[in-house]
Amino acid sequence: NIANLPSVKKTSDKIVDDIEDPNAYSIEDAKQKTEHDKRMKEAEHKKREVKKKINALRRQFRTILERNENLPKHLQLSRMEFEMDREMKQALELQTEKKKDLVKKELAWEAEKLQIALDKVRKSFKDTVECERIVIKTFSTSHEVTSFRTAKLSEGFYEIKAEFESKKVKKRAMNDSTGDSTKEMLADNRKTPDTSKTAEDGTDGEPGSKITTTLKGSMGERIKNALQKLEEKEKKRASRKTQWEELYSCKPHDEYEDPEDVAAIKEAQE
Repeated sequence: NIANLPSVKKTSDKIVDDIEDPNAYSIEDAKQKTEHDKRMKEAEHKKREVKKKINALRRQFRTILERNENLPKHLQLSRMEFEMDREMKQALELQTEKKKDLVKKELAWEAEKLQIALDKVRKSFKDTVECERIVIKTFSTSHEVTSFRTAKLSEGFYEIKAEFESKKVKKRAMNDSTGDSTKEMLADNRKTPDTSKTAEDGTDGEPGSKITTTLKGSMGERIKNALQKLEEKEKKRASRKTQWEELYSCKPHDEYEDPEDVAAIKEAQE
């Protein structure tokens, strides 16, 4: 006998696809989202219903106000008489003022935050600029002139500059006082017998003479240097004077005529 094997049972169930999207909702999340959407929808429906009632009451109140205005003056009601509950009105006004104060504080905080950010940006990019780049263009041609965007110098530069100027003024005042004292000492040394002139060639008062002084120390050294400079200037002046005298002595007379030139002129004329 041949055994009959059971055939493979065909299943009609569909294969469930895997969820590959990492942002897909899980079953619990989907359920919670559905409930949340349902509650939000109900809340929106209630809001619309309340708004409808409020709009209907507003229209009714406007109709009453119009009817009141159409009545004679002695029969019209004042706006105060339309108030149903004064305490409720005061509570609403107080609540409104609190909300206004809260909004003002929030806006003030936001404005201060933006102002601080603006100040930081201005300090980083604008306050450091001495001159902006300005472009001037012509109408008829394509020529243009621009300025350079230059940055401001730092505070340290101005401090160093002020210190340098102060030192410069002090040094100038010191040099002036030293020059005055040197001149006075030179005048005193010329008048007093402490100062002597010893000539290098054994003569006094000549340009080659050497001037000495009995003063010592830094003051004496400065006076000595000043005297040497004066001596050198006198030597240069005497030398230039001698050279000019030699040149003037070699200069021919205005009516002098060179014999060779005269002979050449005569030969050319003949």
